[in-house]
Amino acid sequence: MNPVEKLYDSIWKDQATAAPYAGGNDRIDLAIRVVDPGKRFLDLGCSDGVLAEQLTSRFADTYGLDISETALAVARKRGIQTFHVNVDLEPLPFENGYFSAITCLDLIEHVFEPDVLLAEIARVLAPGGSLYIAFPNMRYIIHIKQLLGGKFPKTSGDTAYSYDGGHLHYYTPADVRNMLARHGLATMSEWGIVSGGIRNKWKYRLLKTLLPAPLGQELLSIEFMLKATKPL
Repeated sequence: MNPVEKLYDSIWKDQATAAPYAGGNDRIDLAIRVVDPGKRFLDLGCSDGVLAEQLTSRFADTYGLDISETALAVARKRGIQTFHVNVDLEPLPFENGYFSAITCLDLIEHVFEPDVLLAEIARVLAPGGSLYIAFPNMRYIIHIKQLLGGKFPKTSGDTAYSYDGGHLHYYTPADVRNMLARHGLATMSEWGIVSGGIRNKWKYRLLKTLLPAPLGQELLSIEFMLKATKPL
């Protein structure tokens, strides 16, 4: 097991669970709401298979791929077809145009070369298919405040395992839109991800009222999700 696999296996030994999903993960809850049905679905970085399990009824076939065999063992208990792949070293083990929908939630900040991953995603995505990609938002106002104060923001909660949970790259929504476009994927929809605790604070409500919508969404969202499609 190489050091990268060892890192993520250690994380999922602590965090993987086969318990029924009861909601509460903002990324997963958003994906459940917005992913359109189709023929075949792939969850890249599927961890213990929670999202794939929730979307099984929308697709004829549902697949999960992850670097952690510990996480995949739990995903298989949920009935997910799994693949153990290190995307930094191996291509995606699927034919061209195989999937009508792919989710890639908080994976792109972990990979060594994001353009290589996006090229593979574009290859295995069917014409007319959709990619749903989520990532920490470096334009979040608290991150900007930390930078102005002389500190680089932490964008992961898994800092007990490695520096910033293994994050290698940092993006704004414009960065990811531009990368998607380079690989022929057109951004169609965008969602800002804000926790319920933040949404209920008076400062958040005030800033949301004062800031114009596109700017406000970027400054007030700790994460972003984009939906991009591959042309027919």
